[in-house]
Amino acid sequence: MVARRLILAAAVAVCVLILGIGAFWGSPPETVALITLQPLASNLAGEALIAAVGGRIIENIKPLSMYRVALPRDEADADLGALREHTDLVRSAETEGEQIAQVVPNDALYRMFQWNLRRIGMEQAWDLRPSASDVVVAVLDTGDDLNHPDLKPNLLADQGYDFLDDLPSPQDDESHGTAVAGIIGAVGDNHEGVAGIAWRVKLLPIKALNSQGRGPDSVMVKAILYAADSGARIINISSTGTRYSAALETAVQYALDKGALVIAAAGNTGNSDNAVNYPAAFDGVLAVAAIDANDQLASFSQRQSYVALAAPGVDVPSTAWAGAGRGLYASQSGTSIAAPHVSGAAAILWALRPDLIAADIAAALRTNADKVANTDPGYGSGILDVAHAVAAVRLGVPARNSDTVALQPNRAATADVPPPPPLPNESRRWYFAEGSTRFPFDVSFALQNPNPQPTIAHFLFLTTDGKQVPYDMRLDANSRETLKAADVMPGAEFATIVTTELPVYVERSMYFGHGGHSAAGARQTSKTWYLAEGSSVPPFDTWVLLMNPNPSPTLAQLRFMREDGSVVDHTELVPAMGRKSVFVNLLFTASGFATQVTADQPIVVERAMYFDNDLGGHDTLATATPGTTWYLAAGASRGGFDTWLLVENPGTAPATVKVSFITDSGTVLTQPLFVLPHSRDSLYTDPLIPNAAYGLRVDSDQPIVAERAVYFDNGRAGYDSAAVAAPATEWFLPEGGTGGSFEEQLAVLNPQNQAVNVQVEYRPEEGDAPPPQRFGMGAMSRLTLDVNPHVLDTNVALHVTSDRPIVVERVSYFARAGGQGATSSTGLTR
Repeated sequence: MVARRLILAAAVAVCVLILGIGAFWGSPPETVALITLQPLASNLAGEALIAAVGGRIIENIKPLSMYRVALPRDEADADLGALREHTDLVRSAETEGEQIAQVVPNDALYRMFQWNLRRIGMEQAWDLRPSASDVVVAVLDTGDDLNHPDLKPNLLADQGYDFLDDLPSPQDDESHGTAVAGIIGAVGDNHEGVAGIAWRVKLLPIKALNSQGRGPDSVMVKAILYAADSGARIINISSTGTRYSAALETAVQYALDKGALVIAAAGNTGNSDNAVNYPAAFDGVLAVAAIDANDQLASFSQRQSYVALAAPGVDVPSTAWAGAGRGLYASQSGTSIAAPHVSGAAAILWALRPDLIAADIAAALRTNADKVANTDPGYGSGILDVAHAVAAVRLGVPARNSDTVALQPNRAATADVPPPPPLPNESRRWYFAEGSTRFPFDVSFALQNPNPQPTIAHFLFLTTDGKQVPYDMRLDANSRETLKAADVMPGAEFATIVTTELPVYVERSMYFGHGGHSAAGARQTSKTWYLAEGSSVPPFDTWVLLMNPNPSPTLAQLRFMREDGSVVDHTELVPAMGRKSVFVNLLFTASGFATQVTADQPIVVERAMYFDNDLGGHDTLATATPGTTWYLAAGASRGGFDTWLLVENPGTAPATVKVSFITDSGTVLTQPLFVLPHSRDSLYTDPLIPNAAYGLRVDSDQPIVAERAVYFDNGRAGYDSAAVAAPATEWFLPEGGTGGSFEEQLAVLNPQNQAVNVQVEYRPEEGDAPPPQRFGMGAMSRLTLDVNPHVLDTNVALHVTSDRPIVVERVSYFARAGGQGATSSTGLTR
């Protein structure tokens, strides 16, 4: 990224010489407000008053006498105050707020009894991450009820162990361990009993305490070692002892050295001797105190300096062992009941960010705790706040606070979105030039069948050694399906043709290292292709992939237009029904460039770029035809995001370009560019529009090609999309998912001078589809929509329609053990 900044500096210097001091212009920052007039007030008088205070009317929301108004940000408070003084005209004047989704489970006892989960912000946190399906949490206790209906789906019963009796069945005979496990991971949203903090999680039951809740240190040592060696990321110990044990401390350190997070009850003698308790007091252990429903420390909770956090621990409902005589659900109290709240929260955070280590998770929980005025050391860093912690560590566009963990549209639709006409009864063909299942790549195809009848997808894989491998896949009506390429083409490099009997939409995703990339297929072949992005400047490696679906070889001429104005030409012979990979770094180094590919037969072209020692990367399909107007829905300069706009001018005349940044608030900023013939320009957008999320419109007086690349995590992760040539009223997005660490966001851009109504339909790969989401957007605005609250833990395709043309883009953020990654794709039209 440093090299690109140096290139930018030179480009800006040239731009200033050509365009002069007035090269950048734009409206000042604005605040959006909602102004509602009195029922009998004159609209003309109200509009005149708004204009008098310096307001710019964005939209008149009918039939209400309500206006969406932009006010100068520095004067917004004073302007709103002035408007409120005119009570004869103005009923209300307020800054525009935001509506947020909150996932509320349907478990029978949740609403009435589970105050504890609401207190720690779970309804907000669940919006983004209700499960931790890949996280193993070891519960070292009296065992678990292995047949409890609200626990059984989440229990790793066959991997658990009873170290008291040296048996492979850690069955509970007291109920304490069952209660602890239920707080962490009772199955959520299943219409039954209680909800756990993590609705899906891997609970490893280990019995180390007897039916009286007691057990020798040696057994707990064995239990800790077993949990650590079994891959538990979190070890919950809801038992305490006042006698220091070097053996126990050694076992805890063993688990910490293995990368586990050890969470323990702080102790229950705070109202008597307040003695130091172990393992809570050991270094590296998160010790948890108990509070009641009024945020008061429980009388029994330890007041010690080793306390890290406080969490609900008085009259907390959870699962129970029926053999104890209290039924399948019961309430309990104690710091042993508080500790699993922190363990469940840690599981949620680790599911969200598997790239973090135990110390990072612990720091996120402590730093984002709800601070209390009480200086009692028994509170530790404060009261557990899972929503705040999730908001702090989440990927994607950052939330502002714990109340806006998930981003949702804040305006209701003002009219129904008309249904699109039926799709034509015709076959479709998609071409993909890139594909590899060799190490380290994992390749899958996402297929979206929006038709009311099933169809067949005919795959034809073309290998680099000339083989053709067919494969047929049935697609159910109105479905989203996935094909894992390794199931058909293990250990191979290939291009792919997908033919369907009805209109079906297809994307290909590839994952590797800590990153990944996605690309939609080409619907047609072409003799010419263009790519605005490309770099051989370290740390970038750039590959151009050429696919020849013709029965005879074809000659491809590649022209690389470098940012210094020079041109490098290269020729490749692409075999019949095959593909060729061109590693650009071998042709020249240390240059950003655009690419033009011209072939003597119609072919397909993609470009893949890798960075961070090839652990991160992005990919895009080339553009077949230059144009004078281009759109992109996603761009960000906030929270560590760096956005670049790449503009390629393949023509013989200079191009005068205007870039318009359309923000969430409706503010539009513009920036000119001057792109020389047969060259490309890179615009680093962050200094122009800092700390913002935005869409882009690019206008030119000459045919050009545009791409946008976004980097984050200090340049180790990123995604890229080629711009689209026109807005549309219907878009299909086959790829996407909310399982594992994935956070899917939909960027929607309204480039019209009128408000628009939008409908988003979700088609999950598993389970029933939720109701469509409908919302309104103001003129010249964009927004980001979090998909996770609407579709939980599955792959999902989106169908977006609107009453006026819009532009959409999907961005999926994820984390893997080695770091972060993202994929993106612009929508596909009918």
